[in-house]
Amino acid sequence: MSTSVVLETEWMLRSVYGFAKDKVIAVFVGLLEALEMTFQDEASIERALHRYREFDLDFADCLHLATAETFGQLPLASFEKKARGIDGFDALTA
Repeated sequence: MSTSVVLETEWMLRSVYGFAKDKVIAVFVGLLEALEMTFQDEASIERALHRYREFDLDFADCLHLATAETFGQLPLASFEKKARGIDGFDALTA
């Protein structure tokens, strides 16, 4: 599953089907454990889920940060106010 499809899947589960954060996490944990599934960047998805569980951030922000970490591109600049003070983010102001 490509990273963009992971983002779309999370959006659908949350926005269309009304899944709560804990249910979204459970779905992805199940998908990651499924032998039939492969992911473009499984390590980043796992890290993103950990941060998503831990912080009050959108899943997309967590995945962007995890991907930047995977590829050695930290800090990740972000305008997201919720990201301020979270290790790996470099908060920008408008």
